Amino acid sequence: MATFVTSFEELAGKEGEARGEARGLAAGLIKGQSILVLRLLDRRFGAPPPEVQQRVAALSSDDLIALGEALFDFVDMDEVRAWLQMRD
Repeated sequence: MATFVTSFEELAGKEGEARGEARGLAAGLIKGQSILVLRLLDRRFGAPPPEVQQRVAALSSDDLIALGEALFDFVDMDEVRAWLQMRD
């Protein structure tokens, strides 16, 4: 039995795919930024504690960029924690 798909249904399906792909790309970008910031923290101050790792993983893309830039000014992990608390 042949399935009949209208052009409207086909268009809606393509739009849904595009939205899903865009969300997946955005999530992947944030994941990559998070991994990079955590690696920078590790290199600068040693392995970040689990609570810092969790807070970093929950940041938005803009906040991850800001944290990455702020790392140049921090002298210890306490300053990282203070920065993260300001984002709450």
